[in-house]
Amino acid sequence: MLQSNEYLPSKTMKNIFIKSFLIMLATTACTSPAPLDDDPIGTHLDNQAFSEALGDGDEKKCERIEDETMKEECENAIQDLALSTDALNSMDKGLCSGISDERIQEGCELNIAEAVADTKAAEEQQKKNDADLALDFQAVEKGSLAACDKIEDPAFKESCRYNVTVDMVAEGGKLKLCEIFEDSVVVERCKSSQEEGE
Repeated sequence: MLQSNEYLPSKTMKNIFIKSFLIMLATTACTSPAPLDDDPIGTHLDNQAFSEALGDGDEKKCERIEDETMKEECENAIQDLALSTDALNSMDKGLCSGISDERIQEGCELNIAEAVADTKAAEEQQKKNDADLALDFQAVEKGSLAACDKIEDPAFKESCRYNVTVDMVAEGGKLKLCEIFEDSVVVERCKSSQEEGE
């Protein structure tokens, strides 16, 4: 039986999403790198260190950046990344308020709101699936096609109808019951269940 958390993204996927999102935002947030004509090699090395620090989530790598403004932005971005990761992993929207970059803070809050909505939707779907499976079990136990019609999910309903019909065919040889299915492969499989029941 499926557990409700199987509908949710794994922590690894959450972290990959957060890092990708924050790297994109933090890279565009870096507003004051050294001018290219002053020191193009230094600027390139600063940008590379900034990208590596964000990619690894390692604030120590920001220390390699010579431009002080960029270094501070790098450190802030790494801290924002850590807060966003913690907020999403704990589903605590309050942690987003500690994020310094407004765009990243909004993204953090949005990600948590979506994750909460996904969790609620998954839990609701799991409840429906559990109810449908219980009805399926009861219908098969009773041998009642009418009980299958109470099932909401069309796939569960069809599966229930098939299981009840196959049991009836296997027990009583009522091959005509198999004709209720539209798919010829299903009809033949249903009819072959009488041979297995004998």
